[in-house]
Amino acid sequence: MPTFSVSKSAAKAVKCDVLAVPLFEGLKLGPGAKEAQDALGTTVKELTEHVPVAGKPSKQFTGELGDAILVQTLGKLPAKQVLFVGMGPEKEASVGACEAQLQAGDRVLFFPSCFGGACPASPAPLAVEAPPSANVGEAVPVTVRRYSATGEASPAAGASVTGAAAPVSTDAGGHATLTFTSAGQITVRVSAPESVRTETTVCVHAGNDGTCGAPATTA
Repeated sequence: MPTFSVSKSAAKAVKCDVLAVPLFEGLKLGPGAKEAQDALGTTVKELTEHVPVAGKPSKQFTGELGDAILVQTLGKLPAKQVLFVGMGPEKEASVGACEAQLQAGDRVLFFPSCFGGACPASPAPLAVEAPPSANVGEAVPVTVRRYSATGEASPAAGASVTGAAAPVSTDAGGHATLTFTSAGQITVRVSAPESVRTETTVCVHAGNDGTCGAPATTA
């Protein structure tokens, strides 16, 4: 009988038959998707041009809710296969929480807002992309995006990123570089004016110390 589990570990540290990672409409990468595609030596866009939707051989994958593509890892990851799962659009809800009908795998973000013609613009949710693991002292790239009410993403320039050795701000493309000075599970927090803050966790290892998926060096 198959077993299922949810993990926050890096994709390269998860040994299983099938590793499922989310993708949103427009091929927006969900948690773990970038690491999976990088390990496979390709991009999700390239995969969708050659791998049809599971069970629908004439359909190209776009991230539509319920669609998925299955890719063999050929030893490039501990998982035997990666299942990229369509999660549908990422956008602001048009109904209240009590009326929303959620589907399996949906992500929900609650934040204060205002309804009516006299209301100011709603704050824009932020999203941060960072590698799930990093080495102490190495340069770690992160990308911050801001989402509109319709789910359209754009670079978040001037966002404040904390959690590393020193706070940094994103450039015009929403990019910043972090450096960690100690090992452990580090929380990276992002904030910006008129935005909903966000955060992610990076597992930082000190060389080959056997943590965060890094090999352990034995004496």
